[in-house]
Amino acid sequence: MYILVDPSEKDRIKIIGFDETNIETEVFDAINREILFSLDYFLLARKMDKKNVQGIAVVVGVGGFTSTRLATTLANAWHFVENIPLLAISVDEVMEPQKLIKKFNLDSDKSRGLNVRQYILAEYSGEPNIGL
Repeated sequence: MYILVDPSEKDRIKIIGFDETNIETEVFDAINREILFSLDYFLLARKMDKKNVQGIAVVVGVGGFTSTRLATTLANAWHFVENIPLLAISVDEVMEPQKLIKKFNLDSDKSRGLNVRQYILAEYSGEPNIGL
């Protein structure tokens, strides 16, 4: 199963688990620092082992600075430990997550074939306004 993390809405974390035939979505009314707890709950509720995750996609380019940074950091850490493919996606791609599977497989073939780790970067919708 693949995981999609969408932190694009304030105080909401959307997690989508999907494969070629199934899509499961859960939206958590949670602040951005609870992203790890939300993802853990999503997996536990479905009796999924984190080692069975085949790839992670993260929505970047919209949403809060901290939410985007936390989501990409979580995905990059998971990638580092499990060597699974990552995708940085736009919010438009959330509606049809199964279309991402082909992209995951292409990136996986490249990174595994070359034995190179490829991380995703947080992209933001504007300048940070910390302290304003």
